[in-house]
Amino acid sequence: VLLAGMSNIYPGVTVNDYVMTGMQCHVTKDVPERSFLVSHDKVVKTWNDSEIEKYFGKSNHDPRYYREQRKLTRKFRKDPTNMLIRYKNNGKRLNAGDEWYLARPWPRIFYNAFFVEIAKGLPWNNVRLFLWRIMGAKIGKNVFIDKGTLFDHIYGDLVVIGNNVHIGKNCYLDGHSYTISETFYGRVKIGDNAHIGNDVHMMCGIKIGKNAKVLSNSSVLKDIPDGETWKGIPAKKVEEE
Repeated sequence: VLLAGMSNIYPGVTVNDYVMTGMQCHVTKDVPERSFLVSHDKVVKTWNDSEIEKYFGKSNHDPRYYREQRKLTRKFRKDPTNMLIRYKNNGKRLNAGDEWYLARPWPRIFYNAFFVEIAKGLPWNNVRLFLWRIMGAKIGKNVFIDKGTLFDHIYGDLVVIGNNVHIGKNCYLDGHSYTISETFYGRVKIGDNAHIGNDVHMMCGIKIGKNAKVLSNSSVLKDIPDGETWKGIPAKKVEEE
C-alpha cells in the first residue's frame, strides 16, 4: 500500500492490499483491493496484473542499483532541460520511499529543508521569495506566493517561476514521487502570468504554461498549455470560471 501525502485516513477504515492513493485524499470508507483512489473515496482505477508488477513489484537486489541511481540523479541536476527522471527500485529496500537520501548528497537536502520550513510560515512575501532564491529556486519579478506553500525539500531549488505569477495558500511544488517499486524526481516550471489557487499540488516534472490558471483544490499531474484553465484531482481542462 502507498498512501500519498496530505491524505486523511479516517478511523474505522480498512485499506486492502495493492492500494495507492493520490495526493490530498480523504478516505472515509473501506478501500477495495487493487484500487487507485483520488479525492473523496473515488476509485478511478483497478490495477491489472501487469500494473501490480510495475507499481508494487519486488526488488531484485541488483548490486549496481545504488551506483547507477546516483549517476542518474547527478546527470538530471546538471541538465536544466531534463524535467523528470524515473527508475525502478532494484536495491536492497523494498520501498523506494526509503531511499530519499540517494536523490542527492544529504547535506543539500537538509540545506533546502531549512529554507523551505522557515519560508512557509513567514507572513511577508518578499522575505519568503528572498529565502527561496537563496535556496536556489529561479523566481521572476512581481511574484506573490502565499503563506503555507511548500517547495520540495529534495529538489525545491530546481523550481522555475516566471514573472507576474500568483500562487495561493498551502500549495505544494513537488520534486519527488514514489510508488512502491519506482522512483521519480523532477522539476516544476511555471510560466509568466500564471495563477495558481489555494491548496494546489503540482507534481514533479510538470510545466504550467503562460497565462494558465489552476483553480483551488486541484492536483496537477501533467503539463498545462498556455492560457488554459484546469481544475480537479487530477486536474483537467475546464471552462473559465
